Amino acid sequence: MKKMLVVYYSWSNGNTKRIAEQLTNGTGADIARIETTEPYSGSHEDVVEQGKREVEAGFMPQINPISVNLADYDVIAIGTPTWWYTMAPAVLTFLTTNISVMTEKLILVSLHQLHMIRYITDITDLENVWEMLLRMEQS
Repeated sequence: MKKMLVVYYSWSNGNTKRIAEQLTNGTGADIARIETTEPYSGSHEDVVEQGKREVEAGFMPQINPISVNLADYDVIAIGTPTWWYTMAPAVLTFLTTNISVMTEKLILVSLHQLHMIRYITDITDLENVWEMLLRMEQS
């Protein structure tokens, strides 16, 4: 049996966290949370506006190291909320930082506000994952 890890980012501990936990419960996978080194603060509206600016600028916030070794896993599922029609900036940082370790192991799970799940599988050229996701969001 393949060893699976679910890595997720959730600013508010809402839908993304809940679905990541359900996925681990259903598969027996391990779980790890992506956290920014400087947490978002302020009102919901403040964070929404900051997130919009970050997405528009392609900003990648610094993140804390996760508690597991990615090389130990056969499959890595990544959960992200949708921020301004794409993944959260912290997830972009995580993917960019860990591309070499995750080659041929990655399943992206995009969690939309209405609990829609889109699986993107069989990604073999992870260096172009950002451009691919942008094209998919626009189609």
